[in-house]
Amino acid sequence: MNYNTIVEKLKIIARDGLRMNMVSRVQTQISDIEKNINEHTENVMNLKKNIARENFAETQLVEADPDFAEKKEDIKKEVEMIEKLIVSENETIQKFNELKDEKVKKIESIQNGEIKVSIDELNEKTNELINEITKSTAVKAVESVTNN
Repeated sequence: MNYNTIVEKLKIIARDGLRMNMVSRVQTQISDIEKNINEHTENVMNLKKNIARENFAETQLVEADPDFAEKKEDIKKEVEMIEKLIVSENETIQKFNELKDEKVKKIESIQNGEIKVSIDELNEKTNELINEITKSTAVKAVESVTNN
């Protein structure tokens, strides 16, 4: 195998390593996005529980209470406010899901080679691999000479 063939194979290894690093960073971003989605989903569940509590409180109102109409109106306003919060949370979840989809597509683009690695980083990583192999080969050569 000649030197140029070895360098080309090392470039492929270096490129794959750089791509894995890029994918890893995007996967970390996806993980953070998923945490946000889970938090907002939990918020929606809690808000729905709050609506159920308000609806239960409304069933417990006594019509004979002089403040019945006022209390009923307060509960209605509270439920409306909570419903608006749920809509807002769901919109936020939708935006995070769209962002997650974009990140998944970015990973696919990286893996397909559509997103290129930096030529400077590629050359640097390739040179590091060449240096490591050269050192390793030199050590083996020295050991073989000193053992004979």
